[in-house]
Amino acid sequence: MLRRTFMRPCLVTQKQLRDVVARLDSFEKEVVSLKAFRAAVETVSPEVAAAAETLSKQRWEQHQAARKPEINNSALLENPLTPDEFGELYQFYAEKPHRPVLLDNIMNINNITDLINHAKMFHREFSVRVAKRAATLNNAPLGLGRMSAIEELRKMYEWSFADLRSVEAPVDRESALALDRVVRRVYLRHQSGRPLMLDGLRQLTHREGITRNELRNNMDLYKDYEPLQDTFEHFVSARAKLRFLLVNYMELSHRLLDIPAFDPSSTHPVPPHNLFGHAENTFAGTICRETSMVKLVEYAKREAEEKFPDIERYDDDFPKVSIRVVGDPNLTFIGFPQNTVQIITAMIEAAIRANLRRSDDNGVLPTPVNIVIAQRPGCSEIGVRVSDTAGGIPFHELPMSLAYLYNCDIDDPHLIELPYVAVLAKTFGGHLHVSSIDGYGTDRVLYTPAGKSLLKMAL
Repeated sequence: MLRRTFMRPCLVTQKQLRDVVARLDSFEKEVVSLKAFRAAVETVSPEVAAAAETLSKQRWEQHQAARKPEINNSALLENPLTPDEFGELYQFYAEKPHRPVLLDNIMNINNITDLINHAKMFHREFSVRVAKRAATLNNAPLGLGRMSAIEELRKMYEWSFADLRSVEAPVDRESALALDRVVRRVYLRHQSGRPLMLDGLRQLTHREGITRNELRNNMDLYKDYEPLQDTFEHFVSARAKLRFLLVNYMELSHRLLDIPAFDPSSTHPVPPHNLFGHAENTFAGTICRETSMVKLVEYAKREAEEKFPDIERYDDDFPKVSIRVVGDPNLTFIGFPQNTVQIITAMIEAAIRANLRRSDDNGVLPTPVNIVIAQRPGCSEIGVRVSDTAGGIPFHELPMSLAYLYNCDIDDPHLIELPYVAVLAKTFGGHLHVSSIDGYGTDRVLYTPAGKSLLKMAL
């Protein structure tokens, strides 16, 4: 058994191995040097050594006080888990398989009994998935798990796991209310989860000195860091499913347990659910039975434009954004409004930024951004195309246009948005791709499922 374990191949390149050895040698030399210096100081001047020890303790206490969490940021605690909870998370729950959740089942929760049955599944499933996210971050490849932002994010998941294990699976209305309070606390804690993940990726990119120019000219370098792309896609997809189950449960609790969606006086106030112009009675949790793509695109257009507050949107310096519908403008379908708006907003924002960048670089006026919605009754998919004529992308760069590593630029954090929402689209049954003509412009096309087959989807 041990022989088979130790003989497993180690999937690292010679370059990575040399880099690890060099780093370890460097750390060892620094430690030896510091110990020698400390011993010399203690020998020559014990008073200075004692003063240094006192100063070190004071600075550590100040550092700990500065990191002391507020009510909504408890993930920064040094030890979120007790020893028993730590073992339970990493040795039991993180190893359990997660069970897919059918959307059809979620849409048929209509009373408190249905909610309590759903809550029992949710309690077990959410504990497993939170544990898996913590373990994934702890074991992230190429040193990603040791980045400060990733460690903070991992502690968020550990703290949420401890919260979930502090309440039992619901059996009646009172225990369902107790779970709801924990769920809302977890929701608020993870509001900063996405930017923390992206910050951690950028920290690693900066530490390794990876630049887009190097990746353009050296595909071997890109392949060396390819495990990071797999980690990025896996984490974004798993987090999106987890967040969907979380928000959907809060919405069901609000409706079936008569819990206020927003109470500013509450310890854990949660903002009201955005309907994106749809009637409230068309929603089952966060799934809308009568989703209008036209309303979602119009909302996404406003969201994208509002991200540029320093530019007058009615001036010639800002690209005009137009919407055209091909097919039935009144068509509705079963969809995920919240995720769809996030994806389309990122597509429009990318087109606007490409225009503004070209305008700054070449001193020309921005050209229009054209949005086309293609939909017809009976179709299994709805297409949304966001087009610009802002110069385009070279053909050899297109395969990497939606890769995290190629777009993780310290100087332009907005580049990562499109790779992020591309994974989000795939997670919920859609597809986002980019096509471009170098010297002309770029099309970003989203296909999202619109048929009843969506109900058979499992998250």
